[in-house]
Amino acid sequence: MTDIAEELDRGNMANAITDDFMEDIGISQDQFNVGQQMLSLGIVLFEIPSNMILYRVGPGKWLTLQLFLLVSTGVSMI
Repeated sequence: MTDIAEELDRGNMANAITDDFMEDIGISQDQFNVGQQMLSLGIVLFEIPSNMILYRVGPGKWLTLQLFLLVSTGVSMI
């Protein structure tokens, strides 16, 4: 599931480059590159511990918890 989200994020970033997004918001290519590297760093830092927890707890409990936290965050923003 995270692989799909990661590909969507990277695809959206690639589309943003080709649609003059950087000029619209006033950032340089270097700033955009830093943002991409921060995305990759976040994925590496959080995916490894998540997989370790998944292995220890089991997919049923871990995915249920993640879904509950995601929905709770979304509901709290309303």
